[in-house]
Amino acid sequence: KKGTITQKTNKDRMAVSEDYEIVSKDEESSCSSSSSSSSSSSEEESSIDETPTSAVATGKRSHLLILMGFPPEVGDSDYDPDEIEPDWEAVGEYLENSNTPDNNAQQDASIAEDGEYPLDDALWIQNYQSGPVPAIVVVGLLRLCPQALTQFSLNAASENPTLTWDVRRLLASADVDSNFTQMRSELVQLMGYPPLAGDDNDAYDQEHVIPNWEAVRQHLISHPEEAALDEDGTYPLADALWIESKPVPLDVVILLMEACPESLTDEAFVYASRNEMLIGSNVLRCMFNYNNQLLKVKAKADKDRDNGMDDDEEKDKDMIILEAEPKTQAEDEIIVPPLEVVASSGDDDKDDDGKIEADVDVAVDSEVAVAVDVTDIPEWSKKQFLRYGDVVKIISNTGQACLDIGTDCFLRTTSCTESTPTTRLILDGPSASTSAVSHPRSGPIREGDVFGIYSEDRTLRLDIGKPSMKTLKNSLGFSSWATDLYLAPADANADADASGEKKVGQIINYGDVVGIFSSSSETGFRLNIGSEAVCEVAEASRDNWGTHLRVGFLGRTVER
Repeated sequence: KKGTITQKTNKDRMAVSEDYEIVSKDEESSCSSSSSSSSSSSEEESSIDETPTSAVATGKRSHLLILMGFPPEVGDSDYDPDEIEPDWEAVGEYLENSNTPDNNAQQDASIAEDGEYPLDDALWIQNYQSGPVPAIVVVGLLRLCPQALTQFSLNAASENPTLTWDVRRLLASADVDSNFTQMRSELVQLMGYPPLAGDDNDAYDQEHVIPNWEAVRQHLISHPEEAALDEDGTYPLADALWIESKPVPLDVVILLMEACPESLTDEAFVYASRNEMLIGSNVLRCMFNYNNQLLKVKAKADKDRDNGMDDDEEKDKDMIILEAEPKTQAEDEIIVPPLEVVASSGDDDKDDDGKIEADVDVAVDSEVAVAVDVTDIPEWSKKQFLRYGDVVKIISNTGQACLDIGTDCFLRTTSCTESTPTTRLILDGPSASTSAVSHPRSGPIREGDVFGIYSEDRTLRLDIGKPSMKTLKNSLGFSSWATDLYLAPADANADADASGEKKVGQIINYGDVVGIFSSSSETGFRLNIGSEAVCEVAEASRDNWGTHLRVGFLGRTVER
């Protein structure tokens, strides 16, 4: 499927010898006119696997092919698929009456001229006036000669745009042993590839495969295992990188790699490098970064084994290890517990330094992190990217408080339709020294990342502590419309990106302008960090526990 299209223009019907010998597909041997003549009296010569005597002796095509509109002489091959004028009604009657005397339909259907059966000939015809081969004719040909269904039949069908889908379904179902027609996964079909894995390379090219990347995203979330289904060694990641009609988004590449690290093959790198539509994107850089992290994780695992740590000891950790790019010392020291641990932790959960220990060690501020699969990983830790449509709690990194956009903490609520620089927000680095103003971050936002929430003009930021808030909302186990928040585009009606794809499910990157809304559509409020909403505005340079934030996940990909 990744070759150059070579459109078939003329039917190749040259005979294999001057005597117009006809090649049998099953026997792969020629029958001379003398041997055919001497055996014509045998009853077995009428078998569907043998060549009719008259065709070999005279160099004439069968009555079946003549009804299909082909010239009588075997050597006549000067015609195109749209020039053949079949009489499909007559062909159907001829096949239907195959059991009547003087009817050679079964014999005719078994003749392979230069390796091609009448089934292949019928599938090849593209005469728009007479129409494509009817399903009833395909049924008759398949029933009279089952061995006529070959890879060439599937190739001819995939190259014929006039064929109906009932004919294509008949061909797929007739391959009872799945020799040619293994169905592709739904994931690959959503990328725009034909349903049958047996479709040959010349059926389509990079511009003709039209993907639905939004559907691919949603399917990967619900069926990540399909990312590991390869077709002759080619994984869905390589399939995605090969497409040029609509280049694969970066977040889909990351999803595919994380669902199946083995899919990061040499083939995938080559396809990405050859795809001109990916020039200027960060896809290749992301792939190399991910590959480097895989090597680091493997090296660490090898070192642990060399030091005597067995597999059971590793499994007992029940943790996910995320290797990332070097971070600042302050962020390296952050230990990020899951939401449940923060809500229930007491003094017994703290180490000697007073930090809350968690069962999960998460890398902060990484563009691409590598997850090492272990048993019993908490479900929340498998969701690694912040996405439009996620329902979250926004929590201080210390676990002291969570964001509540209701009047318990704010001066007033803000309507979801109110669009100002203080409701249109940007997520960036948490520290003043690494804020969006001086050193903006880039790339996807991950669970566990500690960040700050800034106004669109980058002059103010959110502080969920006093004196900005009326009170501290420190009951992390409490849920309401004001604490369970929905991440969406900054404009409530901007539910699609520039290409027209819905943003729900797409990864949120640092620097994106977002809105933070109440999760209940009935309330219809949003976060506002302006002076009309908070008790005291926080300048972008404010740097304390109330401005260093992270998320705890409650749900994913909510349609609004």
